[in-house]
Amino acid sequence: MAVRLKYAGVPADKVTTDENVTQAIKDTLNGSAGAAYLFSTYTALWPVQKIIKAITVEGGAAR
Repeated sequence: MAVRLKYAGVPADKVTTDENVTQAIKDTLNGSAGAAYLFSTYTALWPVQKIIKAITVEGGAAR
């Protein structure tokens, strides 16, 4: 996904990658950035949705 963003013109210093999907989602939800975007491949879409639901239901997210 980072390579796709690179070729789309997104500056490399604006892209963060993490192989630990759960930790990446937690970092995104608890971040101090005004806006954050979490990109997922279609294959990972449903597991990502499940992780986000679990985090927000258990109260682990700032929002």
